Amino acid sequence: MRYSMHRILSIHIQRFRLGTMTLLLATGSASDIASHVRDEIVNKVNLVSGGVRQDGARAMVLYVEDTGDTDKAKATAISSDLVKAILNGYNQDTWTFFSAFVSLKDGIQAAIGSSSIKDQDAVQSFAKDFGRAIFQDDGLMDGTKTLFLFAPDSDRYVMAFKGNGKTILAQPYGPNLTRYTFAGANLVAARALTGDIATMSFKKIEAKLEDKKGEGTDWDKTSLGSVQIDDLSLGNLIGKSAWTIVVSGKFGNMQALQTLTVTKDGDSLQITRHPPIGVDDMVASYGSPIRSDGTSVTFVNRNGGANSVTRVPLSSLPSKVKSAFTHGATV
Repeated sequence: MRYSMHRILSIHIQRFRLGTMTLLLATGSASDIASHVRDEIVNKVNLVSGGVRQDGARAMVLYVEDTGDTDKAKATAISSDLVKAILNGYNQDTWTFFSAFVSLKDGIQAAIGSSSIKDQDAVQSFAKDFGRAIFQDDGLMDGTKTLFLFAPDSDRYVMAFKGNGKTILAQPYGPNLTRYTFAGANLVAARALTGDIATMSFKKIEAKLEDKKGEGTDWDKTSLGSVQIDDLSLGNLIGKSAWTIVVSGKFGNMQALQTLTVTKDGDSLQITRHPPIGVDDMVASYGSPIRSDGTSVTFVNRNGGANSVTRVPLSSLPSKVKSAFTHGATV
């Protein structure tokens, strides 16, 4: 039994020790897990995975034990094998896992989850409760508005919600595996292992949520050419209504990073491409960059290796790689 300042929660917690770090796996009813996230996990950046059974009867959350040192928690590398082993204990036919939660603006939030989020009321209800538990009243989590989580690769959907309203956004590439990220409050998507990329402005998301008829299609699509995209980083603001996103993938036979500048153009977004930057074996072993905070870059390795998450200081990266994350900083 766990004590909450609001009520007694019936939560089962397992501990997984990894050197100086401990992962905690909490399971319980959907409402208890949402309360546990809101009231007992102080640093939400410690969240690693979250999921719910499709009937809403049980939920889980995996997170790093809080030591009071947020920077240390961010810097800790998490074992790929351990996370995968834990998630493999849940039947994906009956459980839904989330890969991101986002606080957009004007009280609108979004959750990215596997296919049952589009039509299972219990999954949608838990997603709302989870999102509100993460971002709470000020719409922020440790100064950021986006939380990425680890989830098995699957057919993903985006649900936007505000108050009692919700909408499922159209998939840009049908059932193909899609990577999603955000440039401010705007949605950016890429079809994995291709060069296809698409954007949806916040205005279009807002119109869909408010059940307004928007003009044209939901997504604006383009192609980066002969690229096999692995992932996209979270957009960094570099000027008024302008962001940079870093694409990781294989450009021809070269593993590389490419900086994209995303700018608002009315109710749409425009993408400007910059030359790809080849990476050496060491940088490639980190996986794909998902976030840069100006002093370090967080990489995720979904394809194996010793670590799943590695936070690398910018100063430790080769100068040409560093330039991918500092490009346009003076815009």
